[in-house]
Amino acid sequence: MAKIVIVDEEKHIREWYSHELSVQGHKVTSVESSRNIINQMEAFQADLIILDIGLIDPDDLERFHHIRNNGHESPLIIWTAYHPCEFENTRIPLDYCLVKSYDMTEMNSKLQSALGASAPPRSRQIV
Repeated sequence: MAKIVIVDEEKHIREWYSHELSVQGHKVTSVESSRNIINQMEAFQADLIILDIGLIDPDDLERFHHIRNNGHESPLIIWTAYHPCEFENTRIPLDYCLVKSYDMTEMNSKLQSALGASAPPRSRQIV
């Protein structure tokens, strides 16, 4: 299965999603801040990143451009407590966006899409 990095400031959210994804067979690590994401991705060799949109600060855009410009094509799922359409026009290089929920249906659908894609890098847009 996949190696997934979860970035969320809320510990209980990180723990719950880590548990749920681990039960599905994924290897999961989590961090509370995107400031540690580059080191974590390289050390963990992440296949996918799940990032809380609430954590986006001005330096995040630079971090994600650094990730993309250095050959890391790991899909990026942005999750939010808000309606995802609010973020359609951001300059964040994301692949998928979803609303946080304890129902894993939508998350599993996005994971399957993101991890099942073996094509060349996709355009970074909300699906």
